[in-house]
Amino acid sequence: MTGIRGLVLSILESSRAASTSDVERVEARGGVQLMPRAPLPPVRFSGVSAPGALNEPLRGVVVNVWLRTARAEYASVFAFENASTHLKRLGAPHALLKRTEAARRDEIVHASLAFNLVGRLGGHVVQPGLLRNTRTPASTLAAFAAATVRNACIQQTMALTVAATRLRYAEDRRVIRVLETMVADETRHAELAWDTLRWALRAGGREVWKAVTRAFAEPRPCVQGPHLPRAAAAYGVLSARDLDDVVRRCMDDWIRPEARRLLGTL
Repeated sequence: MTGIRGLVLSILESSRAASTSDVERVEARGGVQLMPRAPLPPVRFSGVSAPGALNEPLRGVVVNVWLRTARAEYASVFAFENASTHLKRLGAPHALLKRTEAARRDEIVHASLAFNLVGRLGGHVVQPGLLRNTRTPASTLAAFAAATVRNACIQQTMALTVAATRLRYAEDRRVIRVLETMVADETRHAELAWDTLRWALRAGGREVWKAVTRAFAEPRPCVQGPHLPRAAAAYGVLSARDLDDVVRRCMDDWIRPEARRLLGTL
């Protein structure tokens, strides 16, 4: 199994759950698909339940990480909205526009699930609040392609591998069900990112190729953060050291080779 789905499965199958995976493999036309074990009911931002077995200060760490996750998912709604606007203006195929709009709707669900999980783990209601859409539009196809490299191909693939790793170590059922949905959807989003880049490279010629090459060659920032207890992993929270290792391996073992394959050389 190769490609994005092979990358995700390699992470999940290396876990303790290789025989009883929380994300089942379904053979279908087009390859292995990642599907949640059971459909999730509609979730609103107001859900609160008993905090469970979390103790302080672990609860504060876990809730804070999931709050950042929820806000990032919420911000992704605007990211896909912007991408859709750019794709329409640049004359992208209808299939890419349709997949981008579907991804935007997925992110609304992810944000809802994550904010609801924060309420359940922390024992209090958390609302998403206001978020400004501050990104400026890309003026050319080359600029859009470079932004796609940074904000979609690299960031989306890294986010997917981090989410799959979080799922791999998660033990809390509430957390597992949220991560199952995220990993299944983010797999499609990462595939969309690379398919969008392939379209831009085909449509844009040499100028786009040069812009994309420069974007892939930019240095990767190091992940920083506090030391976390191992118990946090059961709630889908990884230490900064583990996160940096996941991101580094994703960049070295998958993103850079895929970029070289697309561009010929970096």
